[in-house]
Amino acid sequence: MHKFFDPDSPMMQFFSLLFDLVFLNVLTLLFCLPLVTAGASITAMDYVLLHIIRGDDTHLVGKFVASFKKNLKRGTGIWLILAALAVLIGFDFVLLLSIHTSVSAILRIVLLALLVLLLAFSMLSFAHLSRYDIRIGEVMKNALFSLLGYFPYALLMAAAALLFWFIIVSFYKRMMIFAFLCGLTLPGYLAMQLCNRIFQKLEGTADKNETERN
Repeated sequence: MHKFFDPDSPMMQFFSLLFDLVFLNVLTLLFCLPLVTAGASITAMDYVLLHIIRGDDTHLVGKFVASFKKNLKRGTGIWLILAALAVLIGFDFVLLLSIHTSVSAILRIVLLALLVLLLAFSMLSFAHLSRYDIRIGEVMKNALFSLLGYFPYALLMAAAALLFWFIIVSFYKRMMIFAFLCGLTLPGYLAMQLCNRIFQKLEGTADKNETERN
């Protein structure tokens, strides 16, 4: 019993991680409430998740708020660009639903693939913004490089998020509370595990002029 309550025991570490993910998810949702700030909120979430993954001492609220404030403009800018692209692709997909030809069917598949790639690119963009103090253009360039250079990682990130939300939507009556508690941080935690590996690879050859966040 004593070992069970030992802070270093696997069970207690699991519950500590679970508590952090739930608290961070609620915090992220609250800061997303003005929808335009969602980009900065997701960036702050990624920032805290990376610290959790790397085992750093994390003052969760303090780090989240500091990252949110620092990335408010850039996170919002990236969010608006990505949201506009998603709306454009989604609008074209909806239009093609009313056209029943073999060509339209192929185009719908292409658009769905583009949406998956856009999701992966978006996750990488906010992860890079959370990690590095760089401009929007550099963030998106680095995210594209990561998407192409580490495509299996990027695809796994997007697939895991889509699968998670497919389950949530399919069983929404039972899963909505689960979505509220860890709908962003659970897939985000997996994504940042993969991004952490990408960062470790990239930082061996990163531009010396690029300033890494503390």
